[in-house]
Amino acid sequence: MSGVKTRQIVLAQRPQGAFAPEHMQLREVELDTSGQGKLLAKVRWLSLDPMQRIFFNPASMGSAVAAMPLGSPIVGPAVAEVVSSNDPGFAPGDLIEARAPWQDLAVLDAAACRRLPRGDWSDQAGVGVLGMPGFSAWVGMEFLRDLPAGSTLLISGAAGVVGSVAGQLGLRRGLRVVGIASGAERCRYLTGTLGFTAAVDRSAGDLANQLKAAAPEGVIAYFDNVGGDLFLKVLPVMARRGVIIVCGLMAHYEGAQAKQPTGPDDRVATVLQAVMGRQLTIRPFSNRDYLDRFDAFLEEAAPLVASGDIQLPEVIHEGLESAPAAFARLLAGGDLGKHLVHVS
Repeated sequence: MSGVKTRQIVLAQRPQGAFAPEHMQLREVELDTSGQGKLLAKVRWLSLDPMQRIFFNPASMGSAVAAMPLGSPIVGPAVAEVVSSNDPGFAPGDLIEARAPWQDLAVLDAAACRRLPRGDWSDQAGVGVLGMPGFSAWVGMEFLRDLPAGSTLLISGAAGVVGSVAGQLGLRRGLRVVGIASGAERCRYLTGTLGFTAAVDRSAGDLANQLKAAAPEGVIAYFDNVGGDLFLKVLPVMARRGVIIVCGLMAHYEGAQAKQPTGPDDRVATVLQAVMGRQLTIRPFSNRDYLDRFDAFLEEAAPLVASGDIQLPEVIHEGLESAPAAFARLLAGGDLGKHLVHVS
């Protein structure tokens, strides 16, 4: 069956440097809802994540990530409600999580959808603390399960979604958790609200001495969400036989392809993009390789979210049409919390 129309956001231009809202375009399309195993779903929430930016480049992550074709819909994690189902495993009214196009309505493959559990948490938690961002934090922390209590865990991008969840998990496992963030407000949030052991303000200068003061016996594990020159600055405080978990490379997502190698920081970008994209060494990972562990993640994390022991503030944007500007705002930084678009 066809004839169902929806609004859709597509990649209209490939950014040359910083992303701007005009690089996306809102249009109307007609959907084909026929076919076994298909679901017609009303999109409720869109997750905005910095890593989505790399798909707008001609090539990224050491050419391991294919570029998104111009004119194709933006795709990302979403919470949706089933409207009609051609699959026996789903029924109208079911709330699901899936990678979905940025649309009001979407036709999804049932096999790629996950029914969301109900509990004492919001529906949008399915693309936040109980979705792929929270799962990424949990998977990275699983590599560190055997760290002795009292070990120092350093986290970059610590006030972000993944970093803050990783830190809260680390605290519950008895680790000294030190967060790196930009600005006094974010640092106060880490130590005051989340209970981090210490916070390092990368915008305040004298980063080397701040790191030494926060981790006098050395960093046993570094959970890296940023990359860039920060990676180099952390290395001198790493303890012997320390572990570096490469989870994200936020320093390289925005306009990295426009840069030409001109110095050490650009070579770091090239190396780290290859490490992350091709999963080469230093314990990089992709949460997609561990999806069979998602139920174990929920078993641990869901009760902590329900009790308030894991917190995650939200920045909510209303309406599908707000998504391009909201994504630009996400990349610009400055907000504290998980960016979400409330579609309907």
